[in-house]
Amino acid sequence: MIPLEINKKNDASYKEAIVTFIDILGFKSMVESLSANRISDILAKFQYVSQRHINVKVSNANGSENIKRPPKVIYFSDSLVRISYPMNLYSKETPDYETLNKSVNIQWEIDDISNFQKLLLLEGILIRGGMTYGKIYFNEMTSQLFGPAMNRAYFIENNLAKYPRIVIDPEVIKSTNINVDHKCNHEDGLASINYFNFPAFNNIGFLMSIEDSEGSKVFNEHSNMQFKMFEKRKEIIDQGLRNNLNQSSIYDKYNWLAEKHNDSVSFYIEVYNEQSEFMKLSGIPKREQEYYL
Repeated sequence: MIPLEINKKNDASYKEAIVTFIDILGFKSMVESLSANRISDILAKFQYVSQRHINVKVSNANGSENIKRPPKVIYFSDSLVRISYPMNLYSKETPDYETLNKSVNIQWEIDDISNFQKLLLLEGILIRGGMTYGKIYFNEMTSQLFGPAMNRAYFIENNLAKYPRIVIDPEVIKSTNINVDHKCNHEDGLASINYFNFPAFNNIGFLMSIEDSEGSKVFNEHSNMQFKMFEKRKEIIDQGLRNNLNQSSIYDKYNWLAEKHNDSVSFYIEVYNEQSEFMKLSGIPKREQEYYL
């Protein structure tokens, strides 16, 4: 007997969403060497959403509240798709409300992906992907997943990303007013999510405005945390380089990471000019720095 569900009228329709296709580099070896529980913990990080985003509530014109929903994450083999449906943050009376709404939602998604990229890198897990905005269809009951945005995100990952980075669709950047200057790396004519700079870099003004004694305490706590992160990241990248001297495609990816890491260390020293003696390149010995570059 044919299930009744199959005889139901098909009412599938596309929805607008931010779609990110992600390839987990080296996933095959992870499966062969790690427990199922460990892999499950790693995959759970891809559903990361900042508390400051998930708790946002916006009152619509009719008085109802619009609460940001967690993203949908669909896993298959060594890849996954993250779908974030946008919130309606502006009323239709707001000039250019569609572009504004799209821009803010994309910037939130960039922040969240940047954060879980940081977490993954500190565990030695590299990912590559493409992000776009467009039409997608996903049915959790039937597991159907398709749409122009899916095709576009996959194309970006497969043809443009190359290194362990999430490249943002150039067409999306052109059609929005998102500020990609401090949130992204720019090279090869492409913008990719910057996951190398510490989040507090965006709050330097706040740090400097605190009263001297309290500000010094906050600054020192931040510096210690940053230093530990640099040390861990350096260790992972160095090991990746040394373990792949005879595998050029993998070595190139770690070499790219090393350049970004060194850039972020230099930026940190420049920003905290007078109070950053401890962060000079002593954390990255000259021999290793030359080796990286």
